[in-house]
Amino acid sequence: MTKRITILHTNDIHGRIQGLARVATLVAQVRAETNHPVLYFDTGDIEETNNRLSSLTKGVAMHRLLSAAGCNAAAVGNGGLLRYSQTILEQYGKTASYPLFLANLTMADGSSIAGVKPSGILKVDGVKLGLIGLTDPFDAYTSFFHLKSLEIVPLVKKLAEDLRSRGADLIIVLSHLGWQHGEPHPEKMNDQILAHTLQNEIDLIIGAHTHHLLESGEKIERVWVAQTGNYAEHLGRIELEQSETGWVVKSCSTTAISEAVQPAKIVLETEQTIENELETWLSEPLCILETDLTHVPSAECAAGNLLADALRDYWQADIGASLGAVGFSSGLQAGIVTRGEVFERVTSAANPGLTTMFGWQMLEMLKLGLDKEKATEKPKHYRGALRGVLHISNMKLQNGQWFVGNKPLNLEQKYTVASSDAELEFSTRLVQGEWKLEVQYHVDVIMCEVLEKYMLKHKRMMPESGRT
Repeated sequence: MTKRITILHTNDIHGRIQGLARVATLVAQVRAETNHPVLYFDTGDIEETNNRLSSLTKGVAMHRLLSAAGCNAAAVGNGGLLRYSQTILEQYGKTASYPLFLANLTMADGSSIAGVKPSGILKVDGVKLGLIGLTDPFDAYTSFFHLKSLEIVPLVKKLAEDLRSRGADLIIVLSHLGWQHGEPHPEKMNDQILAHTLQNEIDLIIGAHTHHLLESGEKIERVWVAQTGNYAEHLGRIELEQSETGWVVKSCSTTAISEAVQPAKIVLETEQTIENELETWLSEPLCILETDLTHVPSAECAAGNLLADALRDYWQADIGASLGAVGFSSGLQAGIVTRGEVFERVTSAANPGLTTMFGWQMLEMLKLGLDKEKATEKPKHYRGALRGVLHISNMKLQNGQWFVGNKPLNLEQKYTVASSDAELEFSTRLVQGEWKLEVQYHVDVIMCEVLEKYMLKHKRMMPESGRT
């Protein structure tokens, strides 16, 4: 009798819990209807900052839900890693009931990142499946998080050889590299290039990242590549079969997931359990607002100033600076403020940073940051939010003169400035590359945590505006 294994797969779910629950229903159905092993793999980006539970738990909740859905192995995408740094992967690894694979990023000294494995063997009914995990090597991983990015082709070749030597019958790459990239990086490493280059080393690539729907997979010479769109709208299916020469990919297909599919009870119950666990923590009071905390997306407001104050206090800096888009999504009423109210309104994954700049550089930053036309722009990485104006702490404009504290801004003096990567990286154009600023970041802290600490410290607050 011919031996078979079925692999079901998803990618880029991005926080769609109802969709994941429907995936879980279909996974359970296929397992019940099939008399051979059925595996379920996910190839990354289950996390999503725009999803409440994902945001509140830095993506950890999504790995609990993916575990409930019956996942057997997953690749690390950029959804959590790029927002919360490598430190969050240890929590993902402890939470997940499945192994998380990531090979092409390591710590700066070459050691493995806690919570993930570069590769491994999954034993199924006497068959050894060799698994390798890859993720898109964003420049920020090396320049911002100080990770080491390994060259992918020789790395995969080496890992595949090792897995074969340990008896792997098939080499599967769980890839978050993408099927193909458009401008400005059409030649960036992707699944097509990987398949063409490693014909004799790997057998199958299960992909993600670029949200392509390869309805019947793509066979590149002898290597199959599969990817199944995004948002839990399709479920991929791969049939493996034992031939005279060994295990081979027999077919790839995808199935559209309609709303008629009933969400799996186990996923919904797990979601409710997480909600219940969060309720007490979120309801804890942080401070009392003496007046309403106003929020105006494209102008100076008390909410933006409050976050600038919190950043300055966090670093004990001379000046605090925060763009509107990095802060609140809406204001708060006077009275008791809970952790939940803060965490649900301040969803930016920007990290607090500290730098030193001359007064003239700060003045240039202010000119750009207070530009009213630029304040209404919607940069792509702000996900539809207005950029807003730059809010400042311990600075005020009086009669056309900028003051730091009670002293006029000295153009030739150096000041410590507390801000975040949203303002201090070159993409926002608030600082210039030629300034060569040295910035210290706390990459495991995000804006809601900065504000939480500040509110717990001060207890009672009188938000103010009118600084610029």
